[in-house]
Amino acid sequence: MSVSENENQSQTDVRPSLEELKPSPVDGLKSLDLDGIVDYIKSGKAKNIIIMQGAGISCGAGIPDFRTPGTGLYHNLESMGLPSPESIFDINYFQEHPEPFYLFAKNMLPGQYKPTLAHHLPILFDRHEMLLRVYTQNVDELEYAAGVPYEKICHAHGSYYTGHCLDCDKKFSLDDYRESILEMDVFRCDECYGLVKPDVIFFNEQLPLDFFLQTLDDFPKCDLLIVIGTSLQVNPFAGMIGKVPEECPRILFNIEKSAYYPEIAIITKDEGDDQYKLVEVSNNQGRFKFDHQLNRRDVFVKGDCQVTIKDFIEKLGWSEELKQIMSPQKH
Repeated sequence: MSVSENENQSQTDVRPSLEELKPSPVDGLKSLDLDGIVDYIKSGKAKNIIIMQGAGISCGAGIPDFRTPGTGLYHNLESMGLPSPESIFDINYFQEHPEPFYLFAKNMLPGQYKPTLAHHLPILFDRHEMLLRVYTQNVDELEYAAGVPYEKICHAHGSYYTGHCLDCDKKFSLDDYRESILEMDVFRCDECYGLVKPDVIFFNEQLPLDFFLQTLDDFPKCDLLIVIGTSLQVNPFAGMIGKVPEECPRILFNIEKSAYYPEIAIITKDEGDDQYKLVEVSNNQGRFKFDHQLNRRDVFVKGDCQVTIKDFIEKLGWSEELKQIMSPQKH
């Protein structure tokens, strides 16, 4: 090989920077920020929106979340003498000592809290025929109280509206046992005197088959995933963010980043290939790629979700609609 040929090869074999190899956002998403998501929605790309909601969306209603140090529900339960705060959702502990859960349930029954501003976001999308489903970790039913159609709500952690006997499996409704919970009187089956438990999902309990069938139907259709107020630490909810198509934009509104992983990518090229490329060297299992060089679709909006969702709605131009649906005279 001549000297000139070596010089030409060295000139063409210049290692590019990470920024040069960074991929463009997914189709229709102009930028990886809130404005990019707003523009994506306004362009008509979002027709099957899924919203995933966690405890953080209900903090503004006065309901504490689970894990915040000093104020979360687990912290507040420490004074009850439980083996651990999580015992309140242990089915074996409940069968022996149902009273702590009844005390917890007394303060959580539907109807005791009012929905927040952020709970009304799904209604706006539903009005514009964009909402596919709301998946919620919460059992406070504030989505329904806000006006989200019940058939558009899927409960990842169950509901207080129904219950069943742990012995004979007879079905009950909230109307049957509401007074018992409010009076701290353990409700028992009128057929076999077995303990009746609201259909709130406890640890090591399986979610109903209908829940999984719904996710299998919904998530492949999703063209925008909105996640609000959740640390995404509990499966199957946490893993659901990875079930949407790879070209589906995803946005998280939360006080901190969750379910994301740090930069794990290398610049390389295959043997005999002239072009360098950016390659992921980890199995991220569908987690968010905030700040990652290979991020093409994930947006993080930090802050109180009541404030950030209000800003989101304003950017969409729906502030007047929000006022209408939040008006006390809306019904």
